[in-house]
Amino acid sequence: MKVSIIIPHFNQYKKLFRLLDSIPQSEKFEIIVIDDYSNNLKKEEFEFLVNNERIVFVRNKENKGAGYCRNIGIEMSTGDYLIFSDSDDYFITENLSCILEELKFNKSDIIFFPPIGKTEFQTRKVKRGRKSSSYITKHTLKPSLKSEVYLRYQMHVPWSKIYRKKFIMENGIRFDEIKVSNDVMFTTKAGFHANEISTINKSIYVSVKTKNSLTTIKDKKTNDIRLKTYLIYLTYVKEKLSKKERKYFKFSGLKYVYRMFINDKSVKTIFKAISNLKKAKIGLFVL
Repeated sequence: MKVSIIIPHFNQYKKLFRLLDSIPQSEKFEIIVIDDYSNNLKKEEFEFLVNNERIVFVRNKENKGAGYCRNIGIEMSTGDYLIFSDSDDYFITENLSCILEELKFNKSDIIFFPPIGKTEFQTRKVKRGRKSSSYITKHTLKPSLKSEVYLRYQMHVPWSKIYRKKFIMENGIRFDEIKVSNDVMFTTKAGFHANEISTINKSIYVSVKTKNSLTTIKDKKTNDIRLKTYLIYLTYVKEKLSKKERKYFKFSGLKYVYRMFINDKSVKTIFKAISNLKKAKIGLFVL
């Protein structure tokens, strides 16, 4: 049994090294780093990545985005399971080592672990991953449809989870190759197609919010991509979820209208958002 760890990387070498150092020294872990045409790699850093026997290293010929990099990693992987990691995050080494034993008996298509959130912003409270951790803990202690709907359809980050590769390949699930929100439909489709999911209330992953994190970038172009993806997401969920599952689904058309307004701040935008929802047959307050 082998676990492939897929890491898209761009201009974060020091943090990438911290991440690599947190992965257990074991042939059971395959490390795949896809460099997205970094422009600040020093010669010795590049040589370390290329010549390191632990690492399968690929360098894009142009900047393509994290979704593209992750898709390359999926195709190149030889493991039975997939873990996705951002290059500025890191693992809890001891806990990551322990999952190998768990995988011998766990037959789930997706296994969720509560992430630990950290931030580089000293003036901000750490909220990253808090909600996901709460639902994972609740589902571990007392599984419910409410917590299952959240985990399957509303935890949009690809990390702090383990995916069975066979199930990903059989269902043709891939990341959108767009600048932001490339993981939304990947995680949503994976959640829908998974026959069985499970949670383990042990953290293996630390998510670090930095000043360069894509979630902190909020220009009009990236917001437009997020809004388009959000509408596709709502449409997909409305089509796939049962009425019983929708009862516990927290997102709605109203949130889409709000996001549209924040992006543009005009009355015209509100009418456009409502028109988009009508075309998609999505209600303001319920799907």
